[in-house]
Amino acid sequence: MNVILLHPTDVGIARDMVIENIRENPVFVVTANQELCDYIPKLELKEKIQSRMCICKELKINVLLKQKEKSAKFTLLSELLKTINPDEEEYEVVVLGDVNVSEEQAMEVRYQLCSIIQQFIYMNIQLSTVHVCTEKEAQDNEKIRKFERGISKHKTAIQCSIERVNGFTEDYKRYKTTILEHLEKIQEYIEETQNNELKIAVAATKKSGKSVIVNSMIEYEIAPTSLELATPNNCIYRKSADEEFHLKYKGKRFANSDPEAIRSLLDEIFINAGKDYERGLGIPDMELWYPSSKNGFSTYTIYDTPGPNLANATAHKETARRGIDAADVIVFTIDYSKYLTDDEYDYLKEVWHMCQKKGKKYSLILNVNKLDLRYDDGSDKNIVRIVDLIRNKLISTGKKDGIDFRSCIVI
Repeated sequence: MNVILLHPTDVGIARDMVIENIRENPVFVVTANQELCDYIPKLELKEKIQSRMCICKELKINVLLKQKEKSAKFTLLSELLKTINPDEEEYEVVVLGDVNVSEEQAMEVRYQLCSIIQQFIYMNIQLSTVHVCTEKEAQDNEKIRKFERGISKHKTAIQCSIERVNGFTEDYKRYKTTILEHLEKIQEYIEETQNNELKIAVAATKKSGKSVIVNSMIEYEIAPTSLELATPNNCIYRKSADEEFHLKYKGKRFANSDPEAIRSLLDEIFINAGKDYERGLGIPDMELWYPSSKNGFSTYTIYDTPGPNLANATAHKETARRGIDAADVIVFTIDYSKYLTDDEYDYLKEVWHMCQKKGKKYSLILNVNKLDLRYDDGSDKNIVRIVDLIRNKLISTGKKDGIDFRSCIVI
């Protein structure tokens, strides 16, 4: 990558460097000891240049960069960036130092990992191309990859063993039942690993755009996104085994190959829920299976949860908690146009505490939504500045409340 360092000595010189080099599409790395959200406005760049500028913050790091058969250590993010070409190659960035250490030391490694990922997000580096993990995670990932590569061989070996045990002579009959039980347990374990389900909950206050995020995940316009209707329940989305959409609601099943038909049915259900003021606008959870050609080692279940702050929606809060409690990963959506309201922050604190209680310390991802609305306000238009401002606001505010948001990524 083409990297240009912006040193803190003179903001005017830095501004000139950006203007002179912007056509070459470099990455500008800010070495100043201040946050990007504070530094970017000082450059006083025109809107067009701001929107084109790829910028990140210099970090002191301790990583091992792996690419094919090669590996190298780096102590500065800028030096790492000069080495990679994410448009053409895949890489693994391993943050070192969390093996055989105290919990406090492991947390510092986690903070460094989150800081690196955050800068990659600012630069639009795809995390599917540049994989970032800790040293311990890299070791675990290698075990998983080895197991995955040999899974067909394992299944065949277990089946052969079962057939051989079933052919035992009378002399070994007393061992047969015990051995078969163990073999069948191994067989079940292998099946479970192939169908291992990662549960993702999308949470937010009402009308923050959760359903848009869900639609982008499943790649269908299914979840209703009306400005008038808030999601009234947990909508649980899973991959379908065939090419049809399947909806299960109130004990009934509906199937259709047309996404528009399913969307219309959900709209109708939500509209009727919106009229039901007696029951607090809450309705039972629904399950929806959607067709997908994508194959993977894991399956994904997505919970579109209701916003807990809708007036008179007495059931919403408990329903949302149920969806979040079931999830492995929570994507919390923040409405950009509100710049983190008290309602949003209070709910986010509650979700954070739920993650801590369940041991999901690193499972909270923050998503800034509705960024297109930045063109309607009077501030500058740089997305990095906006996201960095919200992230640092959360970290500083959370610190006062005993909440550590340094381990959260903001996308």
